Amino acid sequence: MKLAIVYHVYKNSASLKKSLESIFSQTDQNFEFIFINDGASASINKIIKEFNFSKLKKFTYLKYSQNLGHAVSFNQAIASIKAEYVMFVGSNFIPNKSFIKLVNGILKNNPNTDVLSFNCVKNDNTYQIFNKLNSKMKLMLDQSMKDKLFSIKLLHKHKILLNEQLYSPLIFMYQTLNLFKKWIIVDFQHASYEKNKIYTYNFYDIFKQNDNLIDEYSQTKFWHSHNDLIEYFMINYIILIFLIRIFHAYSQKSIKQNALQEVKTWLDKNFPNWRNNKILNNPKNRQPELSIAFVKFKFKTNYVNKIIRKYKL
Repeated sequence: MKLAIVYHVYKNSASLKKSLESIFSQTDQNFEFIFINDGASASINKIIKEFNFSKLKKFTYLKYSQNLGHAVSFNQAIASIKAEYVMFVGSNFIPNKSFIKLVNGILKNNPNTDVLSFNCVKNDNTYQIFNKLNSKMKLMLDQSMKDKLFSIKLLHKHKILLNEQLYSPLIFMYQTLNLFKKWIIVDFQHASYEKNKIYTYNFYDIFKQNDNLIDEYSQTKFWHSHNDLIEYFMINYIILIFLIRIFHAYSQKSIKQNALQEVKTWLDKNFPNWRNNKILNNPKNRQPELSIAFVKFKFKTNYVNKIIRKYKL
């Protein structure tokens, strides 16, 4: 069995039913499904009872009486997976019906793949194979664990796990980018993601994740060789995860102004020349909403600009 989907639920129930229906309706049922009930609410448990998981070919149900968090949940799942690859998702993940079929086909034809990820531009099902991290690949990557399948063999061999004291996808991504030998990027809109309205972590932990990454790896050879990408990831992580969600979660103008200042202060301290990051400013960047050229901390990107204008910051 090629793929294990590790599915984590805690508070977000808005799209859970729609998401599970998309899992059950896959045209190819040859996948492992690990469902983690991480101290979920009563509303989530009620939805879960509507589904007969025994219909799935390979199913594991992990239920915790209290919330342990993503890192502990994912690490326990990694230890028990029988499939060759793992994908981490939540209740907002709604894959196309052909998702598993597509993944199984690509992995069958490409043995010894370490990571398979998606980056939709033309949506033409084509894919590119990379055997090393180069400038072209950098323009196609984002900082998230989302939309990526990781080789269990790679994770076990190098003991790659998530930090259970502070959930840190950035460190997980750093390790896999440092160690991969074969990475496939598929041009296909494989899934949609319903927007989560309930956030299950402290927003300021995002700064701590970045600080941990700097403390642990900034003196490594890989860091110095690919500082442009690592810096780009951290800029995006703070802006798209911290700043945007602060803007969505709080209505007070003062909070938004303080958040903007926090971001500016952190970036100026750690990356004084961050506005000139060559990936951020490259016109061929495949993350168009992140193509940011800052002057006095003004955003060029349309999405962030709309927020700035809306709240008159």
